[in-house]
Amino acid sequence: DILISGLMGNEGNQQTVIADGIVEGIVWYESSMVIPLKENWKAFTGEKIERSYFVLGNRMIRFKGNKEIPFTHYKKDLRLKRVSFWKYQLPIGIMKENLFEYQDKTRVLTQSEAVKIALELTKKDFFSKMKEDSRLLSENVLHSKIENGKVTIKILFEVIENISMTQPIIQGE
Repeated sequence: DILISGLMGNEGNQQTVIADGIVEGIVWYESSMVIPLKENWKAFTGEKIERSYFVLGNRMIRFKGNKEIPFTHYKKDLRLKRVSFWKYQLPIGIMKENLFEYQDKTRVLTQSEAVKIALELTKKDFFSKMKEDSRLLSENVLHSKIENGKVTIKILFEVIENISMTQPIIQGE
């Protein structure tokens, strides 16, 4: 429905005026989040080893770095620089190898901890997307369940926000 108009007067005898206003309405948004009760990840320790190789065809000769790797778990990063002559790449180059140590970490959450984290993350995600001039009226947990080692939560946010749409008035319509 048109609540604010730039037209004044009766039909056939209307004149265009400047109109400005704010129309606010209550808008509902649903947001959901899934949090695993058990989480595994790789935590890098900051330790690393650098090794360098001379590459000739498909052969490599190490000229810098340790032969043995003192890490149980590591991630390998390889970078190859080939020698080129004008447009042609020659089958020789230098390969840099970096080995980054990591440790396997595991976190096990209780049901209440997972629900609390899911609530916080859902709210944070919603507030980052919410319009600047909006106001939160309420938040209600619609659904919270634990299934297959994961907590799923669904929240309904009730928000007051500007729902007006500006449209130009084109003369002659």
